[in-house]
Amino acid sequence: MSEDKKIPIENIQFVTGSFAPERKATVNEFCKAIDEYINAVDKEHGESEDWPSKQLHALVQDYRQHQITIRKSNFLYRLLYLGERVRLEKCPTHKGKWSGYGWGRQCACQDYEAGGYGPDITGWLPRKD
Repeated sequence: MSEDKKIPIENIQFVTGSFAPERKATVNEFCKAIDEYINAVDKEHGESEDWPSKQLHALVQDYRQHQITIRKSNFLYRLLYLGERVRLEKCPTHKGKWSGYGWGRQCACQDYEAGGYGPDITGWLPRKD
């Protein structure tokens, strides 16, 4: 009886260690690289029954289900490209829910390039630290 195995976190940390100089990719470059990775993994491991292939196939399915959400995420953009930390305090008006674009409206949780009062109503107040 085989059971699903998990890849040890220490292996993941070793593989993703900083062996190369840091380079910031554009959003499009980042998404294209992830798409190419997912397609290559699916092509190589899509039909295999061994435990690493099953885990990789699950990753492919999960990514494909959520890729539009990932691509459109202002939250992820702020974390990756603006270096912002996770916001901790909910906006009293929007209560932690993204509320569209607020052209012409002003709220403390609005964000334009993390400078505030832009179109994206994040639902979370910017950190003060």
